[in-house]
Amino acid sequence: MELTKYQLAILEYIRNESGNVYIDAVAGSGKTTMLQLIANKLSPFENSLFIAFNRHIKDAMVDRVPANVNIKTVHGLGYSFLMNTFNTKVKMDEQKYLNIARREAYKYNIPQTQATVFAKEVSIILSYARSLMTGPTKETIANICKTYNIDLVYFNQVVEAAPDVLLLGIKAAHDIIDFTDMIFIPVIYEMKSNIDYQSVLVDEAQDISTLQLRFIKSIQKENTRFVFVGDRNQSIYGFAGVLSTGTDTIIDYFNTKVLKLPICYRCPPSHIVLANHYTNREILPAEGRETGTLKGISEYEIFEKVKPGDLVLCRYTAPLIRLCMDLNARGIKSWVRNSAFMDDLLILLTKIEDYTNALNLREEPLSELLDRFYDYYVFKCKPTLSNVESWIARLEDKLASIEAISTYYGSTDFIEIAGNIKDFLKEPSDLRVCLSSIHKAKGLEADRVFIIRPDLLPSKLAYSAEEIQQERNLTYVALTRAKKELYICGAD
Repeated sequence: MELTKYQLAILEYIRNESGNVYIDAVAGSGKTTMLQLIANKLSPFENSLFIAFNRHIKDAMVDRVPANVNIKTVHGLGYSFLMNTFNTKVKMDEQKYLNIARREAYKYNIPQTQATVFAKEVSIILSYARSLMTGPTKETIANICKTYNIDLVYFNQVVEAAPDVLLLGIKAAHDIIDFTDMIFIPVIYEMKSNIDYQSVLVDEAQDISTLQLRFIKSIQKENTRFVFVGDRNQSIYGFAGVLSTGTDTIIDYFNTKVLKLPICYRCPPSHIVLANHYTNREILPAEGRETGTLKGISEYEIFEKVKPGDLVLCRYTAPLIRLCMDLNARGIKSWVRNSAFMDDLLILLTKIEDYTNALNLREEPLSELLDRFYDYYVFKCKPTLSNVESWIARLEDKLASIEAISTYYGSTDFIEIAGNIKDFLKEPSDLRVCLSSIHKAKGLEADRVFIIRPDLLPSKLAYSAEEIQQERNLTYVALTRAKKELYICGAD
């Protein structure tokens, strides 16, 4: 392929200059392809490392880079550190900290019937604390709860238990770890690679957490050069501890030279004009691209236009669930892509069931029960939250989804509803219309994309500078998924 002047400038800098590099890319600019080009220009006599964003990219890169380039995900690399240090294979268990906390619950006067609720709360807090590299003190736990709108039933007990459970988890790491431990344990034990890498290439750098940054830094030797590539406007995982300022942190932390990759090959020019309103950089269209389709349609026209293979996006999930039901009722096969949301619904459903049993409300209609639970839950959690409106919006999204799925299947029993949630949100084996929240759509693309409920973008419930930037980034991601046609449903 013929390289652009921007790609040539990056390759020339890598070849002729020294020092770390940050490639400031835009959506659809070929970030991973750029790293592939760099990997193929590196010396075949040096050890090089390619840190891929996920296993899918890792597997795809195996046949596209030289044999001297070691390809790992950041967690896969951390796991190799563990095996080299412990000289044994460590067992993976995502429930590790939950199981430890559940076993220890009696020490903190937690009733046996509530041990699982308590253990989940400890596990969630320790996940954030490790990713943020903050010790689980009362102050940091309170900050985590406020920043990420987490409600803890057993706040005081979690504060008391979290440091103990974390210590037990660290001691058990020789035998058992969870996903976060794969890099957390190497960092706290200051484990080192048994290979000296001259070049380290890092994909999707905007999604690097504080913990991951510390781990990647640990690879550095005197002669190591880092090349990062990322799109600052695709930083949308603030809820997981990844701030939108992460790009600037990397640039400062590694003292990088910033080089641009501003051409979008995915989207047609008409889409790029709109996306440019949500970034401080200028996205450039690829030469020779047709204008593409950008059209506002009514919320009813989607039923006439959408077809299997299309991608439908929304800020929240409940509208997607209702639309999915309507599409399936019309014979248009559809599915909602969001396994993490399924887990959130099941956790919330457990809390609703506990509330129902405590007040003996099993005979109450589900819609009325959900209204009562909403009032109780907001009153209980409100004092611990920073952005109450945002938290309430997410709670309403989940409760509306539970009610919609229950109505769709005609179920009222909690066990049945849990099964219905799992069935409705399972991934199909055939081609369907894919409905996705914008958070889950990063990395996806389709010829035709539909955005529903544009009134939810950007969210009116974002107040802090960080929240506002995350919302602008979500809009940017939504507008840069289509390769040919973009329809905004319900737009004026």
